[in-house]
Amino acid sequence: MTSAFFVLIDKGRHVVETRFVRGDDALRPMSDHLLTLTIPVAVPDGSDIKLIRRGAVQCAPAAPACRLVLVPANQVTSVN
Repeated sequence: MTSAFFVLIDKGRHVVETRFVRGDDALRPMSDHLLTLTIPVAVPDGSDIKLIRRGAVQCAPAAPACRLVLVPANQVTSVN
């Protein structure tokens, strides 16, 4: 199963907001889990910026957990 999400990351590298974009509706509840993540992104010291990243949540039946794979920013061509 795979679904696309947008995640909003704050200066502390925490996911503070999520948005389900499309994919398997069974993964919609992953939004709550995504809010518990810390994402290793480069944020300038002293900055108050927030980053929007698109990612794919992938869950395989045989895997012990799902994973979030961030899409490189230069490959995001639409918001849906």
